Amino acid sequence: MSSHITHSQPRTLLPAKHDSQVTTKLDLLLEKLTQNYKEQNRLSQHQYEEASMYLPGGSTRSVLHFDPFPMTLASGHDCHVTSLDGKEYLDLVSEYSAALFGHSQPEIMDAIRATLGQGINLGGPNKHEAELAKQLVDRFPSIEKVRFCNSGSEANTMALGTAMAYTGRKKILVFENGYHGAFTNFGDHPNPFNIPHDFVIAKYNDIEHTKSLLSPDLAAIILEPMLGAGGMIPATKEFLQFLRRAATDIGAVLIFDEIITSRLHIHGLQTHYDVYPDMTTLGKYLGGGFSFGAFGGNDKIMAMFNPGRGYFHSGTYNNNLFSMSAGVAAGKLLTEDKIAKANALGDKLRDGINEMAKRYVLEDALPLIRATGFGSQVGDEQEKLRDCVFFFMLDQGIYMGKRGFISINLVHEEHHIDMVIEAFRRFIKEL
Repeated sequence: MSSHITHSQPRTLLPAKHDSQVTTKLDLLLEKLTQNYKEQNRLSQHQYEEASMYLPGGSTRSVLHFDPFPMTLASGHDCHVTSLDGKEYLDLVSEYSAALFGHSQPEIMDAIRATLGQGINLGGPNKHEAELAKQLVDRFPSIEKVRFCNSGSEANTMALGTAMAYTGRKKILVFENGYHGAFTNFGDHPNPFNIPHDFVIAKYNDIEHTKSLLSPDLAAIILEPMLGAGGMIPATKEFLQFLRRAATDIGAVLIFDEIITSRLHIHGLQTHYDVYPDMTTLGKYLGGGFSFGAFGGNDKIMAMFNPGRGYFHSGTYNNNLFSMSAGVAAGKLLTEDKIAKANALGDKLRDGINEMAKRYVLEDALPLIRATGFGSQVGDEQEKLRDCVFFFMLDQGIYMGKRGFISINLVHEEHHIDMVIEAFRRFIKEL
């Protein structure tokens, strides 16, 4: 239910004589849009300046920052958010897929209110965690047992540690542009915060290159069935089948990071592809909007965490009442029909953007905007064009991720998608 918008400027489609003209148009448009943004968000600017006195960058989430200052949000309802300056926006960020159910889903709100009457944090097992665990075991074929934690980053860190302990090996195969959280990020630039494991980096969807890096000392192979932050690039079935065979042959643990992709199919993309890992990591929306992470797998691996086995996994908030109860309520709401509807809306948005982009390049030789992804996920390569799209959409009352990320949630309807496609048409006309 997400989409990525990629902006590119292929030299085969853009005659050289148009380059300077396009650049000038983008410069002028970006200057105008940025000025409009400043004038419409004076309270956000003040909030940013004040927050920056105590927080580096005025926030604790780098992904939310953009120049000249990020927009401060005051509230959210259904699929809309309202800024500190009082302007309402159609929310296409959906808290980077964590707000799959929107911002005010009645059943989840009821569960939260009921939980408030039970206490804040009790310091013992609670009935909600077992119910949520059952939901996940029933839903994902590769999960026979599951453990909870506080985020997707933590889930992936724990899954890798589990695989190393289980196999007695240290080496881990990952993929270019893979993102598995703050401590396992393999994008274009080295991440100084990565865990110092022995990582081997292969090319995504490249069987031959990956084959050249396989070795019997691999503890784990971890990947997203569709690259998320890496551009919403779906894996090929052949690639996943190859990895499944390879992991089995060398005795490595195959881990699917389905923190984002699990929302694209009721049983995860592993079921869509009919390729099943040894372990699966989960997070985001499965906590009903609260902090949440989970890692699970087959009984043999997960038995390591049985009492008396010597492997200790704990965390004060692993089973916090609010994540558990909201997660249970959210799980009851998620159906195949709702996922299919959201995917169809994402397909409509992607097709609508791509159709206009094709027409636009052929008629006027202007930069190409290309939407990619599975079901509904739209990302971005050309910075100046990306910035223009972002600020133009804000000006039109549409809030999307700065890097081009769009995440369709279950509250979006067809008329919302029509609104976004029309806004892209106006953007193209503006250029």
